[in-house]
Amino acid sequence: MATDLSDLVVRIQLQLNANVKKAADLAAPAIPLVIGKTQDFAFAATPGANEANQIWWDRRTVAGNGADPLDLNGTLKNIYNESLDLTAVKAIIVLNQSDLTTTTPAHTATDAHMAIGDIAAGGTEFQGPMNDPGDGLILHVGGMFAITNPTATGWVVGAAASDILYIKNLDAADELLYDVIFVGEQ
Repeated sequence: MATDLSDLVVRIQLQLNANVKKAADLAAPAIPLVIGKTQDFAFAATPGANEANQIWWDRRTVAGNGADPLDLNGTLKNIYNESLDLTAVKAIIVLNQSDLTTTTPAHTATDAHMAIGDIAAGGTEFQGPMNDPGDGLILHVGGMFAITNPTATGWVVGAAASDILYIKNLDAADELLYDVIFVGEQ
C-alpha cells in the first residue's frame, strides 16, 4: 500500500478561448467566446467531496496492437515506488502523445490512435465513467481526455473485481505513446 501523503493539492483547469469573425462590407466584427471550469481537489486522509489523497502519473508506450492493463488497485507504483491501491478515482486525464508532426515530446515512430477501456477484461474492468463493461472511447493522435468526479465516492475501484483500466493501441504497426494521470483515494 502506498504511503499516506501528508498533503496533496490538485487543480484541473479547462479553458476555451475562441474568437469568431466574419468579414462584412466595412468591418470584420469579432465575437469572443471564453468559457472555463476549474476543479480543485484538496487533501483529506479520508476523502469526501472535492477531496483526494493519492495521485499517479506516467508516460507509457504500447507496441502495435498491444494493450496496457492499468491495475488501479495493486500493481501501479507511485513516485515513492510503493504499490498504489486506489479504492476510488476522482479524475482521469489521458493525453495521446503519438504524433508524427511534432518533436515535443520527441517520438518519431508513431501516429497511433488509442482506445480507453473498451477491452473485455473477464469481469475485472474498471468502468469508472463508462456506462457498461466493454464500453470505451477512441482517443486520436494528439488528442486529450479529461474527466472528473468530485463526489464523495468518486468512481469505485473494486480490488481484483473492477480495477483494470485497459489502454489499447489501435495501430497495428506503430507504437503508442501516451501520458496518464489518476487522482483518487485509497
